[in-house]
Amino acid sequence: MDEGFVEELERARREWAFVHGGAEIRWNAVWRRRIVEWVRKQQALGKVVPELAERLGIRVTQLRGWLYARAPWQPSDEEADRPPLRPVQIVGETVRIPDGVPERRYAVRLRAGVIVRDLTLCEVTEVLRSLV
Repeated sequence: MDEGFVEELERARREWAFVHGGAEIRWNAVWRRRIVEWVRKQQALGKVVPELAERLGIRVTQLRGWLYARAPWQPSDEEADRPPLRPVQIVGETVRIPDGVPERRYAVRLRAGVIVRDLTLCEVTEVLRSLV
């Protein structure tokens, strides 16, 4: 299986280059999964990533990225019942208002890129409550 997989990978690389005019191959998710499975089996036999990357013709950094990529997060049943947290950024600054007294005002930036500025602390609280 060892040499067979490497040869299969080379055939796929040649076919890609023929179809795409010599462009470097972009491995899809199916191929990445197969490569990672093969590399893990080889590691169990004592081989190291740089050696395997060279043998497969894949950059070491790319192979390591595939090997150590985290699986997408899946909520547990308990977490799925709760409303999701929405990422926001809150920035505060001291501003002068018409009577001359410095007052703290805030801006809330939502992940979608919307920024709501010049809020009091009570208004920030209401914005955050509305996101739940």
